Formats: sequence, structure tokens, C-alpha cells
Amino acid sequence: MISAAPEGTTVDLDNTDVQADLRKWSHQYETLPPTYDEINAYADDLYGTPLDIANPTTAFALQITQTGNTSSSTTTGGAMRLVNTGNSGLGALFYSNHASPSGRLVAINAANAGFTQSALRIEHAGSGRGLDINQTGTGIAANIVGAGGASTSAHALAVSLSNSGSSTSSALSGVSANTAHSAVQVTGVESGRGTIKVTHTGTGGDTNASGLSIDLQGTGTAAQGIFIDATEGGTTGKLLNIRNNGVDRLVMVASGDVTFYDTFKYSNLRRNIFNVKDYGAVGNGSTNDTTAIAAAITAATSTGGEVYFPPGTYQVASTLTIPSKVRLVGAGKNVSIIRKSASIANAMLDFTGTNNSTRCQRGGMADIQINGAGSNGAGTFTGPLVRCKWADHLNFDRVWFNDNIDQALNLENCWDSYWNDCEFEWCSGTDGLKPSVLIRSNSDDSSNILVFNNCRWEAFRDGALWMSTAAMVSAYTPVAGSNPVYGIYLQNCKMETSQLRGLMIDMSNDVGAVHVDGMYMSGRGLASGISTGRNFINCIGLDMTFKRMRVNVQGVTNPTCDSVFRVFTSGKLTVEEITVQDTQALNTGIFNWAGGLAHARVNHVGFLDATGTVHGGNAANNPVNPTIASAATITVPHYADIATISGTTNITSVTATRPGHRITLVFSGILTFTDGSNLKLATNFTTAADATITLVCNGTNWYELSRSTN
Repeated sequence: MISAAPEGTTVDLDNTDVQADLRKWSHQYETLPPTYDEINAYADDLYGTPLDIANPTTAFALQITQTGNTSSSTTTGGAMRLVNTGNSGLGALFYSNHASPSGRLVAINAANAGFTQSALRIEHAGSGRGLDINQTGTGIAANIVGAGGASTSAHALAVSLSNSGSSTSSALSGVSANTAHSAVQVTGVESGRGTIKVTHTGTGGDTNASGLSIDLQGTGTAAQGIFIDATEGGTTGKLLNIRNNGVDRLVMVASGDVTFYDTFKYSNLRRNIFNVKDYGAVGNGSTNDTTAIAAAITAATSTGGEVYFPPGTYQVASTLTIPSKVRLVGAGKNVSIIRKSASIANAMLDFTGTNNSTRCQRGGMADIQINGAGSNGAGTFTGPLVRCKWADHLNFDRVWFNDNIDQALNLENCWDSYWNDCEFEWCSGTDGLKPSVLIRSNSDDSSNILVFNNCRWEAFRDGALWMSTAAMVSAYTPVAGSNPVYGIYLQNCKMETSQLRGLMIDMSNDVGAVHVDGMYMSGRGLASGISTGRNFINCIGLDMTFKRMRVNVQGVTNPTCDSVFRVFTSGKLTVEEITVQDTQALNTGIFNWAGGLAHARVNHVGFLDATGTVHGGNAANNPVNPTIASAATITVPHYADIATISGTTNITSVTATRPGHRITLVFSGILTFTDGSNLKLATNFTTAADATITLVCNGTNWYELSRSTN
């Protein structure tokens, strides 16, 4: 054996003596591989420490070929072993200062496709890091490329953490101080498993575990929990798809529309939402869901909230009582349907308090259909769809009351409630006593401040909206009660039917403050068995206003409409900007003045025929300018501000109308308008063609205000 080289001496592998010595050493172990201790002892004896191998050729500087099978132990096996127990410094250093290398500093190559073990394994029992990469340059700190393949375990990077019991240990932890970019960035082109896939293997007792947990830390943070974007032209797929056991529960498509599916538990997203399907409702259109819906309503009673009806048809066979602070909410009035499956006397849905002191409050309905199980007005199940009694502050939004052979809505002693964008279609009786909507008071209290916005009544027979102080016994004979109905507002509504039997809008003596502003009203035909025209609006009450209306009184053989307004009231009536359209004349006229009117104001009321010509019905009811034949005593309409007097018969009196009524009389010929009787004139007025005189009534007499000098 040659003597050891001095410490720090470079070993020249081209030296023939060194080569011979290495061959001699290698020959000793051709049949029995040396141990690590023998190799270490020989290297130390031959070359001293450290060992510095210089290789000027392009071949490798050092090759160790292991032909036998060593142990697979990570402490005793391996073709090469470096023991660093006595050294507190680095165990191994691979160093390069090359400015433009063409190869990697360290390469590990397991080239056989059948190699099933790890190419690199690091076992670290200490408290430091198993792998520490410190990147100070501009390159990539770690680049892992996997060839993939059909195997589900062919991962480019697999990280595993044994159960340490620590609440702070993680299989993979990434910390970044870079505020300009993401702490972790993953780019993928996968087509079926997700660029990032998180799999949580549950145990059944992991109720607090989650597949993905996001913690936005930092006092006052404004960071977003989840941010989704498609920056290169947008995606045509789903932005969000949440499933359970392969079934869609919540889906947001590219347009931003969100779909909640039947099996999705709505209460997971919002507080106090009670899904009827969580309580056993089926919604298949045949199962009796009354008990299940009642259970959901009971569950909502203590806290209040929304009873949610996913898309479906829910059969109900008996009254469901809705308590205070509970709303029935569907997924849309075309898809969520509560349908009657039997006659129900009081109502299918009852928003009713115990008495006038314990009322049903602050509930209602939204985005749902209430169906009487009829077929275009034909059916067998009687009873109102909804009743509100001893109730206030209810809101009904986008509710479709549909196909009931009784009332859609029965309001008794109801206050301060709103119906917005609701439809009342094919709902009313056939006996002249059941309008689509009935508002009445009782001996306890009144019904007041009830507002209908953008609502539509269609295909009714008995009537659309009736207001009474008690039950109706006939269309014209309401029973008086002890408390009034007042403050009823209709705004931008529509009433249309082709089978009219009763009045569209009716009211009794103690009804007041009814205000209609914006209305299309059409009666295109009469119900079977009805041959005479009906009055559309029966004004028997106090303080009523009708503005901005268009009325179609189209008839066939007989006119559908006898008069638009039948007026019999002791209060004030204001009618403005009304257009009445017809293909033939009304029976009586736009107005049927039945008597008792204290004050009326009629402005801009016209009659429009099919050719667009404006005129009146009978001449005496033409609100534009009625023509009155001269006589000893003439009568002028309550509403008229101007009237034409024809003929030459002298006039000695004018029938009194109401206090404050002013009218200008225009004469077409010569006659004497005589001072005396109830005419209080400056002097007798001898008229001529186009002469005028203006009078004001105090309820008994007429007083001259001015006259022309024609």
C-alpha cells in the first residue's frame, strides 16, 4: 500500500500508481463488498482528510458501483454512506461557482419505469426543517416536474405528515413576505380533477373538520375569503359548483345566476330559514304535505323567519295557521306551488291572531303560488286561499293567487299591509257574493291602510275588490258594521275579465279614503246567465279618488257596462284623467248619479270610441259639456263645470246640487234667465247666442258670480 498523501494534497486519478492501488483495493472486494467502516478506514489511511478529487476530463470524477443488494435501512444500508455524527457543521456540500453551467448541481435519476421506491428520501427526527431551500436569486427555488401517467398515485409532489397530535403542524406550510404576489401559485391544464384538489378522509367523528379552511387574520383586514375570476375572455362553465355525493346543491353559472337545488338545505346559508323538505315535505303534487309544512312553521314560531318551499307542488288538505314574524317564501311563483287538496272553510293559509289585542304581525309571503286546484275557474274545493284577520304589517311580494272557485284573499280587521306585484287570477265565486279580494271590518276594529302596488286581477266573475263593513249579502246590499274600512290604495293595477257577474270594485256606506291612481280596467264579456250590463265601480262611501284610468267597456249584443261609476255617496268624489273606450254606447253613461253626493270634482274625463272620437254616453251624462234643454226648472249634473242650454224657454230655477259647486251656463238662443226662486241674480239675464252666466251653489240657492256682455 502506498503511503498516505499529505493532508490537502490533490489525488491525481491519471497517476498510474494511484490507479494500480485503487485496482488492488477494489480487487479485494470482488466477491464480498467492503463495509462502510472498511471503506472509510482505507480512504483515511490512503489519502488523509479532506479528500480532493480533481478530474480534468468530461467523464465523472468519482463512480461507485454497487452490484450486491445492500440493506434498505436508512441507517445502515446504501451503496454510499456519509456519517456526520461527530461534525456539527454541514454533512455534505455540493458547491458551484460556475457562471454558465449546462447541467444541474445535483441530479438523482431513477431511470427504470419499474422503480417503485422514492428517488430521494429525507428522514428528519429533529426540530429543524427536513428540507430547507434558500433562494436568493431570481430563479425558481424548487422546480418539481412529474411525468404523470395513468396511476392515481403518480404525483409530481407528495407530502405526508404522521399524526403528531400538534394543532400547529402541517403537512405543507408556505409562508411568503411578498405583498405583490400570491404565497402559493399553482398552474394546471387538467380536465377532470381540479388544478387544486383537496381530499379529506373522514372518520365520522370529525364534525369540526373541513376540506378547505380559510382564516383571514389581521385586525381590520379587508381581504376576500374566496376570489374567483376568469381573466382571459371569461369562462363559459360554472364559476361555482357545490355538490354532495355527486348531486348538485348550489351552482353559480358564468352569468352570475345562482340555482339552489331541492336537496340543498337553504338554512346553511341564511339564519332562520326553515326548509319544508327538511321536515318531511315531498312536493310531488300528490303527497299530502300538510303535516310536514305545519312542522316547519312550528319550528319557525319561536324565532321567526322564513319557511322555504323549494321548487315543487305541495298538497295541503287543512288550514295552516301562520304566526307572527313568519313568511312563506318560494323559489318563484311559477315553480313553488302550495295547492289545495280539499275544501277548507276558513282558508288554506291563515294569518290570524288570537284577538284584537294579540294580532298576527310582520309576516307574509313572497315568490310563491297559492293554488285552489281549479281549472280556469272550474273546481270543487271551496274556501278562501288566504285569510288575514286581526293582523297587521304583513307583506306579500310576487305572490300568484291562482284558480280558486272562492275568494283569493279575505281581509278582516287588517291594518298596514302591502301587496306588491301580486296576481289574482281565476279567483272568485259564482254566486255574486265571493269577489277575488274582500276587505271588511268587524265589531272589534276597522280595516285600514291596505296598499296594492302593481297588482293584476284576471278572469274573475263575482268581482275583483269589494270593501264592506260586514259580510256582503248581495252586490248592492252590504250589511253595515260598527267600524269603517278606510285607507285603501290601488296604484298601477289592472282588472280585466271576460265573464263579469258583479261589480269590479264595490264598497259599502262606511268605506272611506279609497284612492285609485293608475288603473287599466276592462270588461270584455258577461258571465253565463247575465244579460244586462254591470256597473264597474260602485261608489258608496266617503272621500274617493280615481285618477289616470283607462276603461274598456267593450260589449257584444248588450254592453258589458251599464256605467263606469255608480255614485251614491255622502262624501267627496274626485275623478280625473279617465278615458273610457267602447265599440258601442254605455247603457246609462260613464256616471250613474244615484244620489246623495255632497261634492264631486270631475276633470278630463273622455269617451273614446274605436275611431278615436271623444264623446259621452247619454247627453245628460257627458262630462265634457252636457247639453240641457231649457225649461222653467233645469237640473245640472253634480260633476259638470260647464253646460250648454238649448232652446228658448225661460228659466226660473235650477235644482240645487252641492255647496261650492260652480258652473258656467252657455246659451244657444234667446231666453230670460229670471232672478227669483233659488236664483240670486243681479238682475234678470236676457240671453243671446253664446251668452254665458257663471253661478255657485250653497246647497240650496244659486248665486251669480259673473255674466257675459254678448
